[in-house]
Amino acid sequence: MRIDCFWKAAIVCAAISAPTIARAGVVTVNATDSIFVGANGELPTTGQNDPPLLPYAVTAPVEIAVAAGDVVTISATGQVAPGIGAQTNGPAGAAGATNLTAFGIIGGIDYSTHFFLAGAFIGTGTGSGEYSPFYIGDGGTFIAPSGSTELLLGLPDGYAFVGAPSYYGDNSGSFTVTYDVTVPEPDMDIAMFGLTAAVLGLGRTRARRRECVALQA
Repeated sequence: MRIDCFWKAAIVCAAISAPTIARAGVVTVNATDSIFVGANGELPTTGQNDPPLLPYAVTAPVEIAVAAGDVVTISATGQVAPGIGAQTNGPAGAAGATNLTAFGIIGGIDYSTHFFLAGAFIGTGTGSGEYSPFYIGDGGTFIAPSGSTELLLGLPDGYAFVGAPSYYGDNSGSFTVTYDVTVPEPDMDIAMFGLTAAVLGLGRTRARRRECVALQA
């Protein structure tokens, strides 16, 4: 009985110590997918219908479900262009800085390249600029902060990539994004503490049983 309980506890600790891939997939992020969004799904439309009439429309960011502490690994490929006839670039972006202000629940972003793949972990908050967008480029590993429910994927765009988010309507192309969401490995010290506590608890239980038998005798 003692050995069986020990190994059961050991198996449980070993199982919880291994990271688990909770979700994985491939998504398409279009060049018109704005990383900026409002609490009720509003999108930046400034410049959308400026002449000449633009052939595309601003679209919402891609959403990936996450939970606080999840480890998200991303890789991206593809080509996009920030305007009709503009030179294309990959997920890492093109030469020239970005300095865009907040829109909706997404804060501003300041980075050394422009028109790159960006992300933003969001939760249930509705405050202006509550969630900070960040550079993803052609990939990386990111940890969802406390309160996260979704990871948004999109692009930051604006007139000359400065000021208010805008001018998504003339963009073209897309990125193919491969991702996996991993539930993090628990602290091994905590796992071993649980195993030790289980074994010691078993020992105390057996000792109490012996004491009871002695008193009854």
